[in-house]
Amino acid sequence: MKMKIVFLAFAILLFVSISPLSASDESVNGYALIDKNVSMSVDSDIKSQELALIKKAEIIKEERDPIMISQGVSPVGGFTQAGLLNCSNRVRNWIETNGKCPNYVDYYYTSGGQTVTARLPMPDYLYLISKVIEYKYDGKTSNVAIKSSNVNPTSPSGVSINGQITKANFYIYAKNVAKFIEDNGPAPNYLTTNLGKMQYQTVIYMFSRIGQYIYLNNAMPSYVTVSVPISHSMNKYLPDYHPSELI
Repeated sequence: MKMKIVFLAFAILLFVSISPLSASDESVNGYALIDKNVSMSVDSDIKSQELALIKKAEIIKEERDPIMISQGVSPVGGFTQAGLLNCSNRVRNWIETNGKCPNYVDYYYTSGGQTVTARLPMPDYLYLISKVIEYKYDGKTSNVAIKSSNVNPTSPSGVSINGQITKANFYIYAKNVAKFIEDNGPAPNYLTTNLGKMQYQTVIYMFSRIGQYIYLNNAMPSYVTVSVPISHSMNKYLPDYHPSELI
């Protein structure tokens, strides 16, 4: 699939400041992701590299210089796990601030000395973060190639979710989501879990929480606690993004 790369006068960035996870952050707006046994250390080298790219993109935006933005284009060699985990950090924060999923998230990398933004619609992001969770569990360090989808589910549905999902289970769920997209193209309407059918948007949120935890702690949580009623505003808004938004 041939993708177009266009230049914008400025980029709209979905960046939220990053702070270390503290005891007071264990439960936010009724959602919890807790593992007392995991170290709170952060890989400062990886974090510095990711933040440097974001800062460079912000400077370009402020100076109104052109910034290269691509949609659905995989960087040569694929997406790094660290970069995708950085995306999950921003997606989780954005959802909890705005009460819904963003239409896209920006992944930053360099190409030919230029800062490039790969704009990921939520279906593409969901696939990539699912693969990262799978790879982390399996101990793989390789980059992730995109399975270009950018197709929302046709009829998202599910039930209220309230309870714990173990690491072994969310690993299986991540594999199931990735395989569904690989086999069918569109993202799934729901994910079957031990807590019931989890709606598409809640799946994005849960995987983003897991990804953020890995990003901040360099380790997977033992479990994730999810408490999202089906009536939550997150499940009422279907994130939608089109390449025309690049114009």
